[in-house]
Amino acid sequence: LEIYSKLNSKASGIEMVLKQLKIDRKESYAFGDGMNDIEMLEHVGHSYAMANASDEVKKHANEVCLSACDDGVAKKLKELFLGGWEYEEKFIKSGCGFDPWSNISVISYFCNPFVDI
Repeated sequence: LEIYSKLNSKASGIEMVLKQLKIDRKESYAFGDGMNDIEMLEHVGHSYAMANASDEVKKHANEVCLSACDDGVAKKLKELFLGGWEYEEKFIKSGCGFDPWSNISVISYFCNPFVDI
């Protein structure tokens, strides 16, 4: 059961943030897997449906990424903003004890609170 306002949507929330931060919609990103994500996916510049989304949701996204259970959001963000998985290899080889992107799994959790992280 999902309950949400008729007056607000994920897309309207994103639009408010974009205006406040003066970010062009073409530079915005969203990930979704539910029917209530369709408007948001259509609204942003770069939209990603999770692999576990229905075919209807996938039709409204620019691309399909891995499922929430497979850390699809975190992996796609690493690919987009850290130059792909080369980052993983460099990080492991560096012997660094802190991965600043490790907490990004929390995003997947909030998208799907049933994911065990």
